[in-house]
Amino acid sequence: MPVALAILFLPVAEIAVFIAVGRHIGIAATLLLVVLSALAGSILLRNNGLMTVRRMRSDLAGGRIPGPSLLDGMTSALAGVLLLVPGFITDVLGIAILIPFTRALVFRAVASRIRVRTAGAMRPRGRAPDPFRPGGQQTLDLDETDFRVKRPGPDSRGSGTPWRSPDERR
Repeated sequence: MPVALAILFLPVAEIAVFIAVGRHIGIAATLLLVVLSALAGSILLRNNGLMTVRRMRSDLAGGRIPGPSLLDGMTSALAGVLLLVPGFITDVLGIAILIPFTRALVFRAVASRIRVRTAGAMRPRGRAPDPFRPGGQQTLDLDETDFRVKRPGPDSRGSGTPWRSPDERR
């Protein structure tokens, strides 16, 4: 319920702040500030989005879970969206999220509510297994006499006539 009240109250508060700021600095300056903050928010969203993807890729390549990079990107995106929304209250909140101290507070609040579960094994440092080391990828070398491919027949369940190479068909 408090979130719903905040959503309903925010536009009214933003309008009141618009009026107060417009009285002090003028309508043109107020509108210019709103446009500049929206421009800054869009630039922040575009640049930090690309940086977040790069950091997450490097974390994954290094065998690390990209949690901190993801949270950093999410808070930057949130700040960008808040700057993009017209209004001075949301602008102040967006700028506050960009400050490292308040970002750390947001991290702690979010991290206390998130549980990370991983499935499967991660490769160390993102490298493929080395086939020449013990425990690496093994290669089985077969020639034509060591195996044959069987294709199931139309009425069989997994058994059927063996597939023949073009040489055997003649």
